[in-house]
Amino acid sequence: MLDVGIVGLGPAWEPRYRSALLRLNDRIRVRAIYDPIRGRAEQAAAEFRAVCCQGLLSTISLSRVQAILLLDHAWYRDAALSILINNNKPAFVADFSTFAPQARFAGDSLRSNHTPMLIPALELRYEPAICRLRELMATRLGAVTEIEIDLPSDTRELQSNRALTAACDLCGYLVATPPTHIRPIKPDCVEVRFKQSRRVSEAAIVRLRLLGSADGSSVAPAAKPNADALTIRVNCQRGSAVLAADNTITWTHAESTRIECLDEERSETEVLLDLFCRRMHGGLIPVPTPGDAARAAATAAAIESCRRTGEPHRL
Repeated sequence: MLDVGIVGLGPAWEPRYRSALLRLNDRIRVRAIYDPIRGRAEQAAAEFRAVCCQGLLSTISLSRVQAILLLDHAWYRDAALSILINNNKPAFVADFSTFAPQARFAGDSLRSNHTPMLIPALELRYEPAICRLRELMATRLGAVTEIEIDLPSDTRELQSNRALTAACDLCGYLVATPPTHIRPIKPDCVEVRFKQSRRVSEAAIVRLRLLGSADGSSVAPAAKPNADALTIRVNCQRGSAVLAADNTITWTHAESTRIECLDEERSETEVLLDLFCRRMHGGLIPVPTPGDAARAAATAAAIESCRRTGEPHRL
């Protein structure tokens, strides 16, 4: 059993985290809760039989709390990170943009700097359709050669667009090599070329089409950057797949096409929290890192620069 403290409930608490934690109550026990809105914290604490804490520091520094779920950073984002590091407290960080401006998270030297385990919620990796696609890649479809993604976009500030950053991370996760070049194709489309893998004869290519409204104004990014907000088409060595907004995957292999509905699968939030718990108990489980989040944010910023200038960009 992993004893956790929750810092910040926020808008995602009810639709996502509350239900996931209730389903994981045999693995994760909520011991303490802090939220700037006292009434909301008291209500959640009563439901989970937890202590309602008075402040950020008192929650993170509790000795009986093994890890923190930082679900809403509010105004105390940088303070929370500093306190977590100073108290050597591992944490699940719901807002992966927390790591984007932090230069110290861009590399892979966190462990040597004695930083506690911090896991950003790059949940798009664990959407049911993405998990199924990964299984098919390993068993039938082979490595990725091309990806096309249509996603809503705030055209003014793409580097702060959670959907774009999540999509950049997803592409790197599926291709399994870093991006090397970005070039504009059309005003609403960019092409990202990735480093060539030993498994394929050519470098993988990703085309990102950033959708705006018909009148040319920007479209606010989705509050939850999940696969429901995206249309994803993937070509692999031995087949292809289309991930649709209704939580289905249509895949083709050897001239045979199948459609699978994944509504009964575990949610991406539950899967990632479960992985966090298993990693905390010493399991050798691959999980997202702050470096992953920082690199995805840097790629998103490079895409914005490429679209703004119309010039190719080398990463």
